[in-house]
Amino acid sequence: MSLRTTARGSIGLGQLYNLLATWYWSPTLRFALFQGMVIALVGVGLGAVVVVATSASVVALFVLVMAALAPFFLVIAAKLVGDMKLLFVVVMLLEIQIGVDINIGFNEITSNANSLSGINVSVTTLSLVFLYIWWIAEIATGDTKDTPARYLWDNPSLLAYVLAAILSIFVATSMIQSLVEINLLIQALLLYLYLVYAIRTREAILTVAMCIVVGLLLQSLIMIALHFIGFTIELGPIAFTVWKNNRVAGTLSTPNGAGAYLVMALVTTLSVTLMPVRWQYRWLATIAFGLGVLALLVTYSRGAWLGFAVALSLFLLLAWWRGWISIGVPLAMILCAIPVAIVFREAFINRLFGDDGGAAESRLPLMIMAVRMIRDHLFFGVGINNFAIHLRQYATPEMSLDWITTVHNKYLLVWAETGLFGIVTFLWFLLSTLRRGWQAWKIDDRLFAPLALGCLAGLVGWMVHMNLDLFHGRPIMEMLVIVCALFTTMRTITFESANA
Repeated sequence: MSLRTTARGSIGLGQLYNLLATWYWSPTLRFALFQGMVIALVGVGLGAVVVVATSASVVALFVLVMAALAPFFLVIAAKLVGDMKLLFVVVMLLEIQIGVDINIGFNEITSNANSLSGINVSVTTLSLVFLYIWWIAEIATGDTKDTPARYLWDNPSLLAYVLAAILSIFVATSMIQSLVEINLLIQALLLYLYLVYAIRTREAILTVAMCIVVGLLLQSLIMIALHFIGFTIELGPIAFTVWKNNRVAGTLSTPNGAGAYLVMALVTTLSVTLMPVRWQYRWLATIAFGLGVLALLVTYSRGAWLGFAVALSLFLLLAWWRGWISIGVPLAMILCAIPVAIVFREAFINRLFGDDGGAAESRLPLMIMAVRMIRDHLFFGVGINNFAIHLRQYATPEMSLDWITTVHNKYLLVWAETGLFGIVTFLWFLLSTLRRGWQAWKIDDRLFAPLALGCLAGLVGWMVHMNLDLFHGRPIMEMLVIVCALFTTMRTITFESANA
């Protein structure tokens, strides 16, 4: 079929589509369309402000106004940065470490059992939607030949684990509960694919590293301030959280989750001090590291303390073995730690040896419960994010009712919920990521190798910590795929440079 024209004969529908697509997605019009979208978003946002203005609190009203004006700030920032894609990547990397999100359908009872609750929608979610629409448009117009499938098969272990989680929904008692965690896993997978696609240069690698540094600095300042404030503050979708006994979670919901995040962010930030970058970057990383250690202390997360000790020891050992630091560096750290230990000595002793309400004693009974659940559901599990639903039928009389909750062991939790296929693919993903990190660390490149070592040491610390905690929050999932994407990208850039 063709369309007649007065001067040029006939044009096929395919040719007409290509002609319109080339015009429609021209750079000038593309930015104009983005500005139009901004105006639409602002209109919707301001409309929401008008609707709720009569009943909303001052704080909620402020948050709504800022959300409505956020697109304007993005346009201005894009003009300054010069790269809209990079800007959205930076926004995502910083937001993941702060946690600007909502959980639709949140249930407090489910959350109290340490299950994920509510469909999570965050700034990163919205950014991924925008970036994937842009990516698909570029594929359709021939601007790029890189498709998500190309990068999907580059990391089959991550895909396999996500598929295992999705398949577990067919044996789940509550499919809605399963969808809550599957939503996070799919977002993490999409984040990984986009980062591997977008991060193509050494400058982009450095940008990611500095985003982690800045995120650590911001979160540490928040947590230290909350330690002195002593109570929770809610500001729209962001909750600045302090738990009982003054355990600080910052904006990351739980002290254990905040502690896990800090372990990875700390050793990654420490690696920046060994990279050949501007002295301002190294000093910023040094300050962020120092504040981050203080923030880690006020989480009072024993698992995170252990994970950090393992990660830091491995980092210093391998950095010394590589000749990047002298033996004086660990000694200087020990000397700096002495006054901190003196100041926090009473809190440390109480947390390590004092009464914790049965939290530590409950770990072993919960693991035994998980083993029983695995024995009964060896191959298929009970369904992802469904562990808490089956608690009562596996609880024994000697267990405290106060601590009948989801098992604090990531490996047992994955096996109990997703079965044999799930735990195998999960371990495959962790070990393959470790292997990629080891390969990146061995690269003879003073920019890549220290960063790879920091992420590698952080991952080892996490794998130790996983024996004592849940590790299923959004920041942890997405930080893990960020690390994996860095390993993949560093390896790819090095390979392409060698073959250039």
